[in-house]
Amino acid sequence: FCRIMGNENSTTSKKGNTASDKEEFKKLLRGTHFDSEELMLLKEFFQSCSKGDGMISREDFNEGFRAIFDVADPLVMDRMFRCFDENSDGVINFREFVCGLSIYHRGTLEEKLRLSFQLYDTNGDTFVDKEEAFHMLKGMWNLAEVNRDGGYADTKAITEYVDKVFDQLDVNKDGHISFEEYMKVAIAQAPAQNVSDQTEKIMSAHQKETKELEQSLAAERARQKEALKARLEGLRKK
Repeated sequence: FCRIMGNENSTTSKKGNTASDKEEFKKLLRGTHFDSEELMLLKEFFQSCSKGDGMISREDFNEGFRAIFDVADPLVMDRMFRCFDENSDGVINFREFVCGLSIYHRGTLEEKLRLSFQLYDTNGDTFVDKEEAFHMLKGMWNLAEVNRDGGYADTKAITEYVDKVFDQLDVNKDGHISFEEYMKVAIAQAPAQNVSDQTEKIMSAHQKETKELEQSLAAERARQKEALKARLEGLRKK
């Protein structure tokens, strides 16, 4: 349900006239990594950012979401907006907003890999070439202020890094990276700690079937909920 792209069959239009709010809420509850209380908090935050029309424009997105993504570079923000705006009509509705945040903050390894690949695929041809990788990395490294001491942000260093990445990921050596190549190498090299703590705890709870781990999972969920609530409250006051 909540793939970032290619969800044309959703029952919700941009104006929200096709399905009832209650039915939409149930779908979001089933299809995202948020619970009902978190969805209500996100709804309130979305409404405060959408200026009453039920949509978030590119300008609203850039203004209201830099703090959430910790991003300042215009190219990176543009790519984030395009990934959230799955039907490419220039605005983001609540479903797109929640689905995007669900993957960005709590997605599975595969979901996050797909999102990161889409960020780099700036022309939307389902492949990433060296030029696309170069410009995205430059934006990301600059906003991380790695260039303060003459580090990665210079052109030569970025080019060398891109060459190194392509040597590793471009399996068929055609000068482009497909998602299949990207995912295959990333998953093969992903250490256990790259899987989310939440997933790790769920697996551990099932394996050991202990009361302590179930309580730990519940406590972690409550902590995440409080952290989300505090962050949204802080952003609303700005």
